[in-house]
Amino acid sequence: RVEGEEAKEEEKNEEAPPSELEKDEVTGGKKAAALKEKVGFQLCDCTLNVVPALGGRVLTPLTDGGLQYLVAGARANVGVKSGRYLFEARIVEMMASTEPATG
Repeated sequence: RVEGEEAKEEEKNEEAPPSELEKDEVTGGKKAAALKEKVGFQLCDCTLNVVPALGGRVLTPLTDGGLQYLVAGARANVGVKSGRYLFEARIVEMMASTEPATG
């Protein structure tokens, strides 16, 4: 090889964008089925210290009388069986879990 050819090959390699490692599945133009119900949380699938607010769009934990030490959890009514998915959560408020000193 000649030094000029090696330099040209290196320039071509630097200019080429990296290929995507994960390829999308070809569905043949089919669209996913529409959801039958609105995505949300049902109270029967939440821990006892979870309270829905703003029409169920925001979940808040109870923090009175020692409940701040319990983990609050909820399960959505819709799931994903396969493919790519994105889960997004926003922390609206950070509550301190300290109690006032007694004495």
